[in-house]
Amino acid sequence: MTGQHATDTAAAGVDAYVAGTLKPDTLADAQWDRARAIAVEHGLWVAVASFAGSTGEGFTSAAGRSAVWSPTGDLVASAGPEVGAVVRATFA
Repeated sequence: MTGQHATDTAAAGVDAYVAGTLKPDTLADAQWDRARAIAVEHGLWVAVASFAGSTGEGFTSAAGRSAVWSPTGDLVASAGPEVGAVVRATFA
């Protein structure tokens, strides 16, 4: 189960679940796993814009690795953990 927010959002009839996140680099893999699970469970495009680098306070190294998954859970586009990395995809 991916969580109530994803379930409620999917029930609203959206085509995509889009999130901006700030996670420590230690949770980068978990963030990707959750995003892929949302895509598969709800049949949605999922896009995660994930802050990279240091916030200057609280996070010395944020996860980065923004990415997009198709409704079947395939990774369509991804960026690395470096500051300034950009990911772009067309939902079709």
